[in-house]
Amino acid sequence: MAQVRSVAAAAVLATAAAVLAGCTGGERATMSPAASAGAAASATSAAAPSPGRPWFDEVKAAAAGTKVGGAGGGCPMPVAFTGPKGWKVKPFRPGGVLDELAKQGGFTLVCELDAKPAQVLGLMKVMLADQAGGDLRAAVDAYLKPGPDTKVRSRVDREVTVAGVPALEVAYENYSALLETTTRARLLAVGNRGRMSLLWIGGLDEQEHKGLLGGLVLARTTMVVSP
Repeated sequence: MAQVRSVAAAAVLATAAAVLAGCTGGERATMSPAASAGAAASATSAAAPSPGRPWFDEVKAAAAGTKVGGAGGGCPMPVAFTGPKGWKVKPFRPGGVLDELAKQGGFTLVCELDAKPAQVLGLMKVMLADQAGGDLRAAVDAYLKPGPDTKVRSRVDREVTVAGVPALEVAYENYSALLETTTRARLLAVGNRGRMSLLWIGGLDEQEHKGLLGGLVLARTTMVVSP
């Protein structure tokens, strides 16, 4: 699945990997027995944790930083959450060469949370649905639509409740034929009466992925959804 990173001459390969990882799509892998049984967890309940692959529920929330999202600020969207301490919020400003890369499967990039200032490689992408309403799983399927040389593997979904509203977590692997790499990725899609919000993390290896996951856990457990 292919997804977006800013261009820097010194990081061309890393940028290409991030774009491909964020936007890739592919055949939906067979779910694990637990997922097939509808393994549901709540972001606010004491659901049984699932340590190790694919969910890594042993990963704790990152240290709290500043508020992200909401009606005001540089990352306006119908949800707000606490960003990790030290992560830099970078609002996406349309009108440049990256406009097309900022769009994927009915979602558009709102901002990125760059983890590098906190000594964590990678970023969290915050996306907003182009249209209001719709089915949550169908929207995620469209977001993960296959790319020309990329595919998703080992996809596992689980339904969760975030701030009292339905949400969907997806753990999967991105395979890039162009780069000949397989990387882990995770997304959280949150619905409400308006436009869906989607948070995505990747990571070039499992260690980087787990480092970014702490930020996603913090966002999920502190999220507030606009009525």
